[in-house]
Amino acid sequence: MTLPSDKNLYVDFDGTLIDPSKRLYRLFSELNPTSRKISFSEYWDLKNTGLTQESLLTNILRLNPRQVTNFKAGWLSEIENPELLALDCPLPGAENFLSKLSTYSDLHLVTARQSSIGVEKQLADLGWSRFFKNVIVTLAKSSKEEAIKSLTVPRAADIIVGDTCEDICTGKALDILTVAVETGHTLKSAFEACSPDAIIPSVSMFDASLWEQLLLRKHLAN
Repeated sequence: MTLPSDKNLYVDFDGTLIDPSKRLYRLFSELNPTSRKISFSEYWDLKNTGLTQESLLTNILRLNPRQVTNFKAGWLSEIENPELLALDCPLPGAENFLSKLSTYSDLHLVTARQSSIGVEKQLADLGWSRFFKNVIVTLAKSSKEEAIKSLTVPRAADIIVGDTCEDICTGKALDILTVAVETGHTLKSAFEACSPDAIIPSVSMFDASLWEQLLLRKHLAN
């Protein structure tokens, strides 16, 4: 099925285009108030089992409620600190994906960051600003669905690509196609439960032919 000429591709940032794992681990280590030290590999091994941050704090570090509250406050305050954001790096194939897709679709970055400043700087530093028609940031004030609707008009042939079930649920709420990538830390079983139209290893595996296949499948299902 041929793709329409006027179409939008919404793409998540952290875990989809860039790898924030060093930043997240660094902040976790800095905020850890206990003598129980967790290595980078141990931290991500635990997270990759589906363990939530809350469970890690209470069940592994054995933090009391006040310590958990302080940890969360520190996390929100520092997670977008410029020094920490500098630890992020582009995922393999991300730039090629953006370069290709921007030639035949309107690309919109969609992120749940609290501030647009760090996002804009990272995009500029990577040389990626030129690829995006819009940079949509929720600013901790709205859902991704609401933020997308405030700046664009999603259509049935549009698609969202992301590494979390939140991204998939956003796409379903907008009635657009959904693609999950496994470069974040969402378990495949969790993705299967939220039923994206496709699950792929990374954005490097996404191309026009996959988009056409998914659109055809949606058309036939209707």
